[in-house]
Amino acid sequence: MTMQTIRKARRERFGGIFYSENPGFMAYVDNETADSLGLAAREDLPPELLSAPLDVHLSVTTRCNRRCSGCYAVGPATPRKDMPLPLAKRIVDNLARLQVFTVAMGGGEPLVYPHVFELAHYIRKKHMVPNITTNGALIDVAAARECRVFGNVHLSSHGASDLACLEAPFRSLQEYGIVPGLNFLVSRETFAQIPRVFAWCARHRIPKVLLLKYKVTVNNATFTDRLLSPRQEYDFYPLLRRAARRYNVMPMIDCSFFPTIALHRPSERDLRFFDVNGCQGGRMYLAVDTEGRCKPCSFCTVHLGAAEDLTPATWQTDPVLTRFREEPALALCRECPYLELCNGGCRQMRNQPCAMNGALAAPPARSA
Repeated sequence: MTMQTIRKARRERFGGIFYSENPGFMAYVDNETADSLGLAAREDLPPELLSAPLDVHLSVTTRCNRRCSGCYAVGPATPRKDMPLPLAKRIVDNLARLQVFTVAMGGGEPLVYPHVFELAHYIRKKHMVPNITTNGALIDVAAARECRVFGNVHLSSHGASDLACLEAPFRSLQEYGIVPGLNFLVSRETFAQIPRVFAWCARHRIPKVLLLKYKVTVNNATFTDRLLSPRQEYDFYPLLRRAARRYNVMPMIDCSFFPTIALHRPSERDLRFFDVNGCQGGRMYLAVDTEGRCKPCSFCTVHLGAAEDLTPATWQTDPVLTRFREEPALALCRECPYLELCNGGCRQMRNQPCAMNGALAAPPARSA
């Protein structure tokens, strides 16, 4: 089975965006270059925002084959349900009209969704790249063969103990030429396991690992003890650098880690070069829950309208998105030299002190 390689472009006020699935890249170009490459100019583009999201996170189910304590996405009271396939396809149709580039399928556990591969093929048919994040438990050889429809397959790990369980799905995917990425959840209890995770990636020739910071939502509000300690916040960046250099694995971090990186005063040039930044929810990304409602990001609890009805005008002017984008930074952040890149920090973690605002200005004392 040969998959069509997705390559597409979209005009923007500053010029345009060119996307390629393989080789993988996304390039921003100025107006002169966009004109020379035949990308038609448009008069309806917003002056500051992108014309539409680059990527949409689509939650296709709240069901999961595991019951991980502290899950941010599915709580004890969350109804277990799937997104109806006709609704999912209507949403995909609309995202294609908006010229979205990639659709990330998640949940819950997306591989329990009975239409997961049919929907992925439909996304690709609509000239967007389907990606998936999965705990891997349901990936056998047959499922791995079907996973060739995805541009990227990300395996999730909530601790180093999960890595042994990922060996079999990793081998199954490898049989079909798929090199999955690894997403690792960094919490107070898994922080010390970061070097072990990098070693595992190096051993399996996984070139990148995405480190996700543990966050508290309405679904895991009783698990605040898993948030990183002040000492761990301070030690995160040095530990990350050592592990990346030792094992030659590139780290990627989610936006909520930005203050802990900035705490060590890296150069702005390096941050821009490696695309390290803060919150891009409602700017580059959008999330859609199982009910088909849009949210500025997957962790957000406020919704705007139905994703199947999202228009360029809604994207630009919806009050929920506008408030999320323009939410003012904390008073102590306003003089921070990294504010432009940080964009005010993670909205979900605003109730926690920022590492840069003085709370961690000096190294916290080590525990005995």
